[in-house]
Amino acid sequence: MEMVKDFYACIGYITTTLFLIGLIPAILLWKNSFSVLYRLGKNLQKNKILIFAQHDNASSLETLLTGSGLYRKKNISHIASIEDLDRSEDYSLFLVHWFDWKDNILKILEKAPGSTDMIIFAPGDSKAVPKEITEKLKEKIHVSLVNYRGRLLNDVLITMMTKNA
Repeated sequence: MEMVKDFYACIGYITTTLFLIGLIPAILLWKNSFSVLYRLGKNLQKNKILIFAQHDNASSLETLLTGSGLYRKKNISHIASIEDLDRSEDYSLFLVHWFDWKDNILKILEKAPGSTDMIIFAPGDSKAVPKEITEKLKEKIHVSLVNYRGRLLNDVLITMMTKNA
């Protein structure tokens, strides 16, 4: 009986040692993932999203963002007219509905601070944005052009993940 106990004790020591040896590389490998998840959580809580759209489209986009459970309603606002563009300074992400703001997109680009990310949502039609506008968008670092709602949600999440808090 004593021999069986010693055998199991020996197996226990060996497996504990192997577990501890394997734990160190696992911690080192997951260290970067934890920092990305921490930054994402901090940005989701702190950063504000400004939606440039008319009322119906703004409500739809806000519902898309809050319905995911990741974004708080208090961090999302919207602008429906060019006269309100001066309110846009405290926001870290501009979400622009193309069909509502296509005539004023260059004004929004000029108004956006260098650290503000912008996602332009042109639902359904990939050719809706004229070539001269897409050329100007290519010059900016923090601008994305999106055609699908699922891709929009993905781009907002990736933007929040990569943003410095």
